[in-house]
Amino acid sequence: MLTLVSGRYGFHRDELYFLAAGKRLAWGYVDQPSLTPFLARISTDVFGATPSGLRVAATLCATATVVLLALVASGLIWQAVHGFPLLTVASGISADDGAENRILFVPMQLLYLPRGRAGLDRRRPPTLARSGLALGSFAGLGLSGVVRNLGGTGRKTVLLSTVSVTARGRRRLLDRTWRRALAVALAFVGAAVSLVVGLPLLPVSALAPVLVVNKEQGEQAGWPELASTVTRIPVEQRSTAVIFTRNYGQAGALEYYGLPAVHSGHMSYADWGPPPAEAVGPVVVVGPYLPAWFIGCREAAVHDNGLGMGNAEQGVRISLCAGTSRPWSALWGELRHYY
Repeated sequence: MLTLVSGRYGFHRDELYFLAAGKRLAWGYVDQPSLTPFLARISTDVFGATPSGLRVAATLCATATVVLLALVASGLIWQAVHGFPLLTVASGISADDGAENRILFVPMQLLYLPRGRAGLDRRRPPTLARSGLALGSFAGLGLSGVVRNLGGTGRKTVLLSTVSVTARGRRRLLDRTWRRALAVALAFVGAAVSLVVGLPLLPVSALAPVLVVNKEQGEQAGWPELASTVTRIPVEQRSTAVIFTRNYGQAGALEYYGLPAVHSGHMSYADWGPPPAEAVGPVVVVGPYLPAWFIGCREAAVHDNGLGMGNAEQGVRISLCAGTSRPWSALWGELRHYY
């Protein structure tokens, strides 16, 4: 289902970063292995550089996982049909080098004991209750019989006991019915909430309540609008201009939407180098910065995505600076940050 609706919103900020890293394939990155950017590169090259095209790789990996689990399940079935020969193999392994496993057995049981005890505690009360009810019923019927044999009001006692047991049974049945109905209703409500919170189903303008629970939904909207905000800033001397962003999401979005000379000191963007020495300014700075880094700065815009949705980039301040206080190469170490 996620695959079917994956194109309703845009890229997530992490996906924009994966696209940028996929253009700069390497054996490793500061915050991720090389496989993710590689898969992003392959997926977008084959299926298109769109959110749906990028997410095909994730869908294929999820499908492969399901197939693998199915193969594991089929192996268990085969073992059951053939009398679990694996147990014989395991006994041989145990006789050979099982000492280490036996040493670790008790610590591992202690590790999982709380969950196991919780499960036993949940199962025990209904069993004891049923046992107690049965014993009480037999005791009541037996006592009624004794009273009847002695010439007392045994018949009435037996009748009252029977009515009492029947009433209790009906109450238990009614209680079970209501509990089941309540469980089903809660399951439907939980499923509906999970779908709304976890899937891109609502219009972007209606995401405000969802963002309280799942802010990642908001990370998939507003990136084209951010690029438009930066584009509208009047910049002279474009041949030497630089766009410097505070985080990789901003940099990845501006790069994806075709803005030139985008740089950032965030995560692996810092490894991809500072601007060239001849890029002396002006500098469009997206996000906060220290005054010691740039000169001649003024606020040029405050980003508004126009979607009625507040995410991490809503309200970000964009400044236009005349240049840097020092050459990029000397300043780059200070501009680098990991979080």
